[in-house]
Amino acid sequence: MPVLSPLYTNRAAQAFREAIRPSLLGQLQVAEQPIAVRAASELGAWLVDVVDATIRTTRLKDEKGEVYKQLMSGIRVTGRSSLKDLTGRISVYPWIRPHEFGAHIVPRNANWLTIPFAYGVHPDGRAKFRNAISWKRFGSFVYTDKKTDKKYIAYRGASGDLRILYILVDDVTIRPRLGLIRRAESMLPRLMSVWGDIYLQEYAKLDPIKLWNRTR
Repeated sequence: MPVLSPLYTNRAAQAFREAIRPSLLGQLQVAEQPIAVRAASELGAWLVDVVDATIRTTRLKDEKGEVYKQLMSGIRVTGRSSLKDLTGRISVYPWIRPHEFGAHIVPRNANWLTIPFAYGVHPDGRAKFRNAISWKRFGSFVYTDKKTDKKYIAYRGASGDLRILYILVDDVTIRPRLGLIRRAESMLPRLMSVWGDIYLQEYAKLDPIKLWNRTR
């Protein structure tokens, strides 16, 4: 079964913690938890916004919304009680990763890669069967177009007509089209601004006498 792995990880809270530490004058332990709890909530909302913005601007087609659902379901925020541990992630199944980073795919245990095509797919683009071997029971065979020299897996219909099921190729190059990491990086200043407001609000709740005493 495919395993989820992080596509994007946000650990900006650690740097944010170091940035605010000097101004808290030793009261970081007192202020950190309420700041972290609110920062975690905003981080989760920000990750949702990142996914929304990515899907609106990506060059990757997602007509059925499968990429969107996958990204949304992979959002996780951990370490909510400490800025030191606060981390946000968007994890995905392996089939998403090539669309973010690109990939060059070659067959491992076969001579060809099989790309479902024509009679091999449903109207919505889904393959009718899990693999090309499943068509053997219909008498499928490798067909070579004499004009183009391209190879296909095909079978004969009841009337003897040729029905193409798969295109056979040596390799496939997938270009990086999703753009989630680039979108997240461009939106990071907005998250830091929100966290800055949280810090100012929580700082205002601290005991001013204790802060004043620590500066003497």
